Amino acid sequence: MKILRSIKRFDLVLIICQHAKIYDMKFFEDERTSAHFMEAEPPTNFYHMKNGVIGHCVVIYIENAICGETGQQFRRKGAADDLEKIRHVFDNFGFNVEVYRNQTNEQILTIAERYAKSDHSNFDAFVMLLVGHGMQGTILSSDAKNIYHRDVVHMFKADTCPSLQGKPKLFFIDTCQTKNENGAWEAPPEGKLEEHFLISCAAVPGEKSYSGSGGSWFIHSLYYNLHKYGENMDLVSILERVTGHITDCNVQCQTPYFANILTKKVQFKMRQTKQPALGAVGENSMDES
Repeated sequence: MKILRSIKRFDLVLIICQHAKIYDMKFFEDERTSAHFMEAEPPTNFYHMKNGVIGHCVVIYIENAICGETGQQFRRKGAADDLEKIRHVFDNFGFNVEVYRNQTNEQILTIAERYAKSDHSNFDAFVMLLVGHGMQGTILSSDAKNIYHRDVVHMFKADTCPSLQGKPKLFFIDTCQTKNENGAWEAPPEGKLEEHFLISCAAVPGEKSYSGSGGSWFIHSLYYNLHKYGENMDLVSILERVTGHITDCNVQCQTPYFANILTKKVQFKMRQTKQPALGAVGENSMDES
C-alpha cells in the first residue's frame, strides 16, 4: 500500500513538473543570468510586517454553484467553519478580513480589480483566498462560469497594482484540480508571473480537494498550523507542514502544493489582543470540492 502510494505521489510530482509553465518560472535562460544566479547570495531577510493593520485579506467563497456543462448543483459543506477559521487566524495577524460569498463571474472579477486598483501604500502585504468548486486551474462562479486563477492573480502584478510592488502577495486556492467534463485539462492563458508572489493550492493537478461538515481539510490544516506556528515560523515552512499534515492524515489522495516566488521570508506577528484558539472542529465524511 505504501509503495503504491509513493508511486502515485511520484507521478503527481511529474504532473507538477509538466505543468510548471503555469507559473513561467524559467531559470538560466542565458549565460549572464546563470552567472548572476551563481554569484548572488540567497536572501535571508524578512518582509516588513508592522504591528496593527498590515493589509487586506480578501476571501471569495463560492458555497453554491452550478456546473455549466452538466447542470449539476454543488453545495460546499462546512462553509461556516471555514470562514470562522479564516477570519480568526488572519484577523489575529493584523489583516482586515473581507468576505464575499457566492459571487458571479462578473462580481468576482470586479472585486479583484477593485482591490488591485486600491491604494496599498500604507499596508505591508496582501492576502486573497479563492475557495469553492473548480477544475484544474479554475474556480467555478455561482453563475456556472469557470474563472482562471491566473486571471485573478495577475491583476496584482506591479504594472497594474503599483502600490503592492515589492510587497508579498499571498494567494490560497482551495478548489479541485481535476480534468473537465470531457476529460481534458484546462489550458491556462499565457502570461508571466513576477516575484513577490506565493500561490498555495489545496491539491496538485489531477487531484480533488476534500471538505465535509467540519469544513475543508486544507483550510483546517492551514488554520491549525498558522495559529500554532505563525509567530515563530516563516510561511513557507508552515506550508510545508500543511502538505505533510494532509498527506499523512487522510486516506483519500490529496496533496497540497505551493509556488513560491517570494524574495524574502514572510513571518506574521500576532496582534496584542490575540483571540484564543477555536474549539475542536468536527470531522465527518469528506466530499470533493
